[in-house]
Amino acid sequence: MNIANKLLLMTALLFSTGSLINAATVTNGDFSSGSSGWELISDNEYGATVFVMDDISNGSHSFRVTASEYPFIIGQRTVNVLSKISQNIGEVNEGDTLSFDFNREVTGWGLSLDPSAPGKLTQAFDEVLGLVSIFNDTYTQNYYFSSLGDIYSGFDYSVPGLNLSDETEITLTLDSELANGSDATLQIMLIGDVEERYFNSFQSFDLIDTSRIDNIAINNTNPVPLPAGVYLFLSGLASLGIIKRRVLQK
Repeated sequence: MNIANKLLLMTALLFSTGSLINAATVTNGDFSSGSSGWELISDNEYGATVFVMDDISNGSHSFRVTASEYPFIIGQRTVNVLSKISQNIGEVNEGDTLSFDFNREVTGWGLSLDPSAPGKLTQAFDEVLGLVSIFNDTYTQNYYFSSLGDIYSGFDYSVPGLNLSDETEITLTLDSELANGSDATLQIMLIGDVEERYFNSFQSFDLIDTSRIDNIAINNTNPVPLPAGVYLFLSGLASLGIIKRRVLQK
């Protein structure tokens, strides 16, 4: 292979890998490799009628609340929950976006003579919020993407059984301030309080409320610029090639 072809090959290789230099990325964003690449932090309480469980399995991160309430119990307390997954995503570049799917499913049954019961279920879960946090040594970006109480607003106690579902694709443009710092950490969490709400009207329910997060990805919408040193290196190689060709021609 002559010197010109070698230079062309080396240049092509450098440019083909240049777009990957310092690009933010999510490892195992679909959880197909289980928990690999992720740190799972759980700090969940358990109440008299509320049980919380979270894990990484079946291709998603799952957060499950099992709750039950039976008639004529009076009182109220809160159950603190925190379920957080995190990983280092590398250096953020201006124009990067984060996307993931957030799925909700509620199954079970409910019975009540209280017309305000759906609103009370909404209130019970309303303080548990979905939160995305991306931060590095220079900046922190927070984004709230859900309240777990929203799904109960349309629940009708007069219909036997409890089967609610919702699926949302979350897309977030990462703040350009993140591009001025070191490697960033991505955290996606469900955090807040589930209220154990007891009412002295006839009301009874037994439900499993499951939230799933999957298909997490960073989309690099702008090409990552090559460092200035690479351009100097390429210029040097080109100059050497020209000099050697002239020497060979003499």
